[in-house]
Amino acid sequence: MRVVFFNSNTIRHPAWLVVRMLLPLVKRIIFEAILFIVVAVIFFIAVVRQSITAAILLGAAPILLGAMFMGMGTAIHEMSHAFAGARLVDSDYPLALVVPTFRNPFIRFAPHRLNVPPAQIIVILLMGSLAGLLVSALILLALLTLPDPGNIRWVWGAYGLAIAIPQVVTLVPIGQTDGAKVAKLMREKSVTWLEVGRAARQLFHS
Repeated sequence: MRVVFFNSNTIRHPAWLVVRMLLPLVKRIIFEAILFIVVAVIFFIAVVRQSITAAILLGAAPILLGAMFMGMGTAIHEMSHAFAGARLVDSDYPLALVVPTFRNPFIRFAPHRLNVPPAQIIVILLMGSLAGLLVSALILLALLTLPDPGNIRWVWGAYGLAIAIPQVVTLVPIGQTDGAKVAKLMREKSVTWLEVGRAARQLFHS
């Protein structure tokens, strides 16, 4: 397990924290994907009759790049939770990023902050997926507007999906996802989308 603690400086400069988070997240994703990497390399050697070097480039490299993009998406997702918490509550509200070995990373918030309005908590929960989807939309926009001389647009589209799909899944109100927590809060605390909208406007109010 790796824990990255926050402070007011890292919250003000979230891009640096994303970079710092990226390596442990990519390592974890690669560890989880190691079986797929081995199968892909064996497939290109045994079935496609490629050399070991070509098999690594064709089989392992795309999966490693996919791990990097998924790690980037996860880092953006979690940092967006932390950024929203710092903006709506205070810079000491997000305490740390916790990266377990065999589970998804999560943001740990200050336990003494028990009086946070439910609408603000909902905005904090939603910001992770919305930020990840925004990055995916920017990738899609780039794919549609930039030239594609190598005819590899579909590859970058796949990496965009590697970021987008987990963000959509976390919005599904099942199990312990962000979407399930939002649905539970709205039901138990009788929160309306109008209140959530007001809290979201506070997020971007200078």
